[in-house]
Amino acid sequence: MTRSLHIRAGNRLLRLALVLALLVFLPAGTLRWWQGWVFVGVFWLCSAAVTVYLAINDPQLLERRINAGSRAEQVGSQKIIIRLVFLSFALTMIIPAIDHRFGWSQVPGHLVILGYALIVLGFAGIWIVFRENTYGASTIQLAEGTNVAAICWRLLDEERFLESGLTGYRDYLVRVRYRLVPFIW
Repeated sequence: MTRSLHIRAGNRLLRLALVLALLVFLPAGTLRWWQGWVFVGVFWLCSAAVTVYLAINDPQLLERRINAGSRAEQVGSQKIIIRLVFLSFALTMIIPAIDHRFGWSQVPGHLVILGYALIVLGFAGIWIVFRENTYGASTIQLAEGTNVAAICWRLLDEERFLESGLTGYRDYLVRVRYRLVPFIW
């Protein structure tokens, strides 16, 4: 099973590289764009690092993370949310690429580098979540031994789902007042 998982994870990483390159360079209309290459490289390397970490330290979570996308979701509202998330994700690459193609704006290099640093920081946060929460699947699901779950619309929908089927989740909601933004919500 582990060999099969590693092959599937490797295939996902290869597909991710291809999708990132297509979303960045097709709208840009050129391969001569250093910011695009650095973005693809940083995003892909961070994704690969998290994947390798999970393959070594939590293969069960990697298995749950591989089964992603709207087709994998069982709840209708989650299918819609995931499609919107993927569309938003694609637009965050397509819009800057079109901007580069038509020269609408000039972003200073140091701000571009800061953006890449924020991507790395975001992936560090993802890694921390995965390290602490082995139940962080790509789809909403109830898993044996799950104690807690944790982005606004999805979080609320996920909470409704968990509250209806996970013993002790109502008590958790009462006990943990701030689930997304400390001291606010």
